[in-house]
Amino acid sequence: MVDVPMDGMSALQGDSTVKQKEHMMKDNGGFRKLKIYERSYKASLAIYQMIKSFPKKENDELIDQMRRASMSIPLNIAEGYAKRESQREFKRFLKMAIGSANEMSVLIDYARDFDFINNEKHEKASKEYDEIGKMLNVFIQTINEEIQKKMFVDKEEKV
Repeated sequence: MVDVPMDGMSALQGDSTVKQKEHMMKDNGGFRKLKIYERSYKASLAIYQMIKSFPKKENDELIDQMRRASMSIPLNIAEGYAKRESQREFKRFLKMAIGSANEMSVLIDYARDFDFINNEKHEKASKEYDEIGKMLNVFIQTINEEIQKKMFVDKEEKV
């Protein structure tokens, strides 16, 4: 499912100091460890490749919107991760990423309906953004569960 190292160090535990430094040099941002970030980033790169074949003259708006929406997903994950001290704030950014994934689904439909991509490319891209949306939803559910656990622990401590 979704790998969620909330403290940013759990993936480093058990490594030697040299291995930790090598790992940190390869991955200088905790958000990069998230599978959903990796997947949405790669999907955005694939969209950039796909739109290179679109006719230039007629669809500048569609191309621009696809670029922005596809990039918005990993960008919101990264920005939300930076604000994860507040899980509610992190969730807000993940919800914006879901909105962008939904937007991509519609834009991919337009690309097919305007005959810019064939059915095979449409199917592949649609499935990818559906899966990204599902992964984001699971991630949000995980955060909700963490919030509930924290609230339960806080109530127990007061008793």
